[in-house]
Amino acid sequence: MSFLVPSLLLGVLAAAIPVVIHLLHRQRTTPVPWGAMQFLLESPLRFKRRRKVDHWILDAVLYAVDQFRGEVAQLISYTVGQWDAEETSKKIELQIGKDLQFVRINGTLVGGLVGLLLYSISKFF
Repeated sequence: MSFLVPSLLLGVLAAAIPVVIHLLHRQRTTPVPWGAMQFLLESPLRFKRRRKVDHWILDAVLYAVDQFRGEVAQLISYTVGQWDAEETSKKIELQIGKDLQFVRINGTLVGGLVGLLLYSISKFF
């Protein structure tokens, strides 16, 4: 079997050279570590430390609540006992007035509908 164009054989050999070089050298190379991989490997350690610190804080808070529960309750009771009812009511209405108005409107509508429903049921049954 003969090639019609002998230069074609030369071109195939020239194209095969980089493939052969790659196949010969591919096992000698060492993988280059991905730069961000170090952060991914350190991440579980950071989370472990963070969980440990969170656990310490939670233990400290629970201890403080357990030890000083009575004193905190007395402080809150004393502070709330010193408030003037009318002044406190005005302050609360200024701070959350729109929300209170919404609750009042909803309460009126729902209460009226429930009352109408109960009245209707009592008249028909």
